[in-house]
Amino acid sequence: MTKRSQIWSEMVVDKVLTHNTQNTDVLDDHLAFSCFEEPLTLQLGGSEPETLGHATKIVHQYGYSDVNLNAGCPSCKVAGVGEFGAALMKKPLVIRKCLEAMAAAAPIRVSLKTRLGVDELDSREYFSSFLDTVLASNLPSSCDFSVTVHARKAWLKGLSPAQNRTIPPLDYQRAFDVCGSKSGLKWYLNGGINTLEEAQELLQQAPPNMEGVMMGRAAMNDPCVFANTDVLLYGEDENPQSAYTRRCLLDAYCDYIHDKYTISTDSVVSVGDVFKAVKPLLGVFHGLKGNKSWRSNLDQFSRNESFRREYGISGVIQEAMKDIDIDILDAKIQ
Repeated sequence: MTKRSQIWSEMVVDKVLTHNTQNTDVLDDHLAFSCFEEPLTLQLGGSEPETLGHATKIVHQYGYSDVNLNAGCPSCKVAGVGEFGAALMKKPLVIRKCLEAMAAAAPIRVSLKTRLGVDELDSREYFSSFLDTVLASNLPSSCDFSVTVHARKAWLKGLSPAQNRTIPPLDYQRAFDVCGSKSGLKWYLNGGINTLEEAQELLQQAPPNMEGVMMGRAAMNDPCVFANTDVLLYGEDENPQSAYTRRCLLDAYCDYIHDKYTISTDSVVSVGDVFKAVKPLLGVFHGLKGNKSWRSNLDQFSRNESFRREYGISGVIQEAMKDIDIDILDAKIQ
C-alpha cells in the first residue's frame, strides 16, 4: 500500500531472542523479513539493560537499522509479571540505562514507545520530567533517537489491553505541549488515528518537532485506508501500482506469499501459517459488499488440507476472491 511508511513489528521479548541464539528457527520466526517490508522497526520488550543490549545486537545482525524499546504495553503479562512495557514508565532511570545499553550494542537507530502516564503518574509535570530523564541518556549522536507517544495514559490494573486503547481519554494537546517544548526531541504521535486525513490534520496542528504519526489498529481493520499515503503524506507523484485496486493489492500479495511459502507435494502448509498469512487481508473489503463472505471463505479454504496442499496460501486467497464482485475488485481504492 505504501513504499514510504515505516512498518513496526509486534513487540518481541528480549529474552526470547537471547535464550535462542543457537535456534535459527525461533530467531527467523521473530526476526526474518522481506525487503518489501522496509523501512522496518523491530520493537523489543524488556527491562534489563544487558539483556536488551544483547537482543539489540542480534536484531542488528538480522539487518534491522531501527530498534524500539516498548514502554507503553499495558498487558498484565508484560507490565505485571514481566515488569516492563508500561510499567517502565514508573522507572525512567531504568529506561535511560536500557536505551544506553541498546545504543552501545550496535550501530542502530534507537527509539522509545511510551504513553502520557501510567496509573496515578499521569500529570503533565510527571510526563515532562519523565522525558527529561530519558533525554538525558548518554546516546551516541549517530543514534538518531526518537520517541513515539501514545497520547493516553495506561491503567495497569482493572483494564484489559483493548480497554487501555479506548477508555483512558486521548489528550493530543498534552502531547503537543510537553513534547513540543523539548528542544532537540524528535517524536511521533500515536493513538486513535484512523484515516490519512486525520493524520494530515494532526500533522498540520503539531509543533515543528513532531516528525509523524503512528497508525496501528487501522492497518488491521481497514488496510486500504493507506492507499494514498505516498502521494498525500509524502508528496510522491504516484502511489504503488499495488495500491490502485483491491485486485492489484491481492495479486501482488499472492506473488509475495507464493515466494515465501513454496508448495510441496511432500508437505502441506500448516493451518497456523495460513491464518498468519491471510490475517492482514481480513479487512481488505471493510465496509463493502462481500466482506462477510470474503472473511468466511478465507477461513473455510484455510482449513481445507487438500486445498492447501494443492494450491498453497496464494490459492486460498485467489479462490476467496472469486465471490467478490468484479466492480468492487477493480474499483480504484479511494
